[in-house]
Amino acid sequence: MTLWGVHEWSAEHVERLRTASRLTKTEFARRLGVTMRSVTNWENGARISPFSQSLLDAFLIGAKEDVTSRFQVLTAENGASQSGNGETSSSEAESSDTQRKPPEDSRVDGQHPDRAACTLGISNAAGSYRSPVIKLAQETPPTPTRVAGSVVESPTVVLERIKIQGGFHLSDATLDALDSFINDVIDRYELEGPSTLAGEVVSQRRWLQPSLTGWVPPRHAHRLATIAGKLSGWLSYMAVNLGLFSSARAYGSEAFQLAEHAENDDLKAWVRGTQSLAEFYDGQYRKALDYAVDGRRYADSGPQAVRLAVNGQARALGHLEERKAAEATIDEAYELLPRFPSEPGMSPCISFGVYSRARVASNAATAYLALPLPDKALQHAQDAAATVETSSSQWSHALVRLDMASAFITKPRPELEHGIALATEAMTASRENRIESIRQRLRTFQDQLAGVAEPAMTRTFDEQFAAWLTEESVTT
Repeated sequence: MTLWGVHEWSAEHVERLRTASRLTKTEFARRLGVTMRSVTNWENGARISPFSQSLLDAFLIGAKEDVTSRFQVLTAENGASQSGNGETSSSEAESSDTQRKPPEDSRVDGQHPDRAACTLGISNAAGSYRSPVIKLAQETPPTPTRVAGSVVESPTVVLERIKIQGGFHLSDATLDALDSFINDVIDRYELEGPSTLAGEVVSQRRWLQPSLTGWVPPRHAHRLATIAGKLSGWLSYMAVNLGLFSSARAYGSEAFQLAEHAENDDLKAWVRGTQSLAEFYDGQYRKALDYAVDGRRYADSGPQAVRLAVNGQARALGHLEERKAAEATIDEAYELLPRFPSEPGMSPCISFGVYSRARVASNAATAYLALPLPDKALQHAQDAAATVETSSSQWSHALVRLDMASAFITKPRPELEHGIALATEAMTASRENRIESIRQRLRTFQDQLAGVAEPAMTRTFDEQFAAWLTEESVTT
């Protein structure tokens, strides 16, 4: 047992935490933002991924004292040690009171920073948002980045050292360092993914919290709220990529609140786009459309209008079978592009800037597939594919291939072998770094294939997809 909880979660630890919380498996799963099946698997001895470990860490950190007390008692009674091997040290038992209380210097007005109410306006009413994810970055020191044959430290490493040396001192230099961190994450995100980077973002977001809950110099207030809003907005986006929609909604609400306090309409528009994304991948297409339309109020004719039109409105309208409106918003996105400096290649998915033409094309393809207009979808996907081939983003490689694959098998004259080959390439491209959108599109392709192909052909793909999913459950 560490100061903040369990060093490594085992089946026994999970069951004791749930028992201490007096929750059913269904209730416990809902609080964590996972499925009941996941909880059952953990309690039956299945491997608990690093991300799931961090969900459990955060649940224990945010639990009330009666829950942590019962958990400590159950752990001591069952002889659980730091590694869960059945041995308990006397020093651990003697320090249980210390373990279940954060140190006083980490509290704000007597509360743990993660649970303190923000004087900038962030509420934390009972039962509302609780920071849901990932171990702090200082628990797993980031790896230095190798550049031009020498080792230099990433902004994350430097920020961690600043924390250790002097806590949080609000200054232009510190805020500059946080801006550098944001640019660094944009560059790394599609290579490393949310499971790797969310922990670093959580760490910086938590570090800012005491300043958000205290007095902030007026010249720093808007900039601080903007940076915090971007970090919370990213965590919403990352939660979508991980399929954790409850966490995505909580982070999205927090991010929008911070954007309001920063009086930053561009950030408000970006957050609305991310909230739309969360609802879209959770199958709530009307809500996705509503968020995107509201975001357009803040975006006006600015760069976020492109993303909101094609990623938010058009794709949701496609699933709502509103063909004319969907096509109109796709056209509008293309018409907006010349107003902004051209973004080369495939713009980063997590960027706060304008979409590139290739990203507009890839989103247009997804919208046309939903209408369904497979020939138009294929046209736009092929337009994006020319750029994707030179991109380092394996997600973009996979998603564009999957849209092309679906278009090929849903055309009036299906090209089944071509479609299957593209879907197989998408699984290979995303094998090391998977996200929810790829999982969903593979399932959609599987359903479409079952409707047009012979059983022998579908059986082969089903086996490949099942292997991909099984491999994922072991490695992520």
